[in-house]
Amino acid sequence: MKTFIQLAGICLLLVTTAATGQKTMKADEILSMIDQGRAVELKNVTITGHLGFVKVKDREVTDKSMFGTDTYEAHINVPISFTNCTFQEDVLAYFKDDDEDELYNAMFHEDVVFENCTFRGDALFKYSAFDKMSKFSASRFEEEALFKYSEFSRNAAFQDCQFDEEAHFKYAEFNQPALFQESGFNGEANFKYAEFEEAADFGHVKFSDYANFKYAEFDDQVNFLESIFRREASFKYSEFPGGVSFKNSVFEDDVTFKYAKFYDPTDMSGVKFEEEVNFEYTKYEGDDFTKYLVKNKFQ
Repeated sequence: MKTFIQLAGICLLLVTTAATGQKTMKADEILSMIDQGRAVELKNVTITGHLGFVKVKDREVTDKSMFGTDTYEAHINVPISFTNCTFQEDVLAYFKDDDEDELYNAMFHEDVVFENCTFRGDALFKYSAFDKMSKFSASRFEEEALFKYSEFSRNAAFQDCQFDEEAHFKYAEFNQPALFQESGFNGEANFKYAEFEEAADFGHVKFSDYANFKYAEFDDQVNFLESIFRREASFKYSEFPGGVSFKNSVFEDDVTFKYAKFYDPTDMSGVKFEEEVNFEYTKYEGDDFTKYLVKNKFQ
């Protein structure tokens, strides 16, 4: 009877492993693939150890300073694709070595895909350049998501993502459509000074902490349709030359549009402001924003 129970337990373990389909791989194995020029395409894998893209062999010094910080660029020249993978520790496309006064950044020259992945540690992509498609859709960032100063040359897909801590896109450049619809920001959503050269979609997004779009530049149309802002939001000095929709959005805390500039088409029908809203010095097609409010019977 005891032997039968032990066998049953082993069978159950095998069935569970097969059901999850999750394998384990060391992060250094992935770096070896990149160094060998092999494309990385992994599904249902748990990656252990820090995945340091900055450690690949193809590195160059871009700024050598006698008294300041030496800057190195690490070049990822193969496609990177992770689907339904879990990263147990940090993913490092940026690293600052304070002891040696050195800065390392990873540059991605082919497609980058992190789809339906879980980042249990920090995801650091500060200063990274994505020359081709970048796709992070349906992923969860349990710690800091750092994309400050990152440049996305092609489509940037972050739809249906969950950011548990701060999502840092300050100074980020999006040269083609930026897709964030259906995502959830549980920490601060920082898009201060971000530049969007083409359409940006933040429709049906839940901002549970401070939403910072101060000084953001939207050159094309931007969508905040039915989004929910649970804490303070700032669009101070933001510009919407391609038009914007806040249709049916809900602001549960204070929001400021001070000095913001709106242009056609602008849609604020059905929007709800439950606390203070600031339209001081706000412009619509070069005129005072109150003309838009009167024209659309908006209060």
